[in-house]
Amino acid sequence: MLDLSTKVKDGKKYADYAEDILKALSSPDFLAAPGDNHYFLLKHSVGAFLYNSEIDTPLNYADYYYLEALKKYAALKKIALPLQ
Repeated sequence: MLDLSTKVKDGKKYADYAEDILKALSSPDFLAAPGDNHYFLLKHSVGAFLYNSEIDTPLNYADYYYLEALKKYAALKKIALPLQ
């Protein structure tokens, strides 16, 4: 959604939708507390719903795409990220 928002004329609606998704994923409902959830970031991910596999479980690639989206969001909003 963030990439799409920069490529189309009415991109604001896609950016707003992406922001809503990131806010939801960053809420306590989905984001694990530090040290919990076997050190995964997201608590409720789904890998292959159609195959009844990896449902409501932490997934490393879900964490990756979440972090990638946060990075893109920060770049679009010109938010400086701290280096650790």
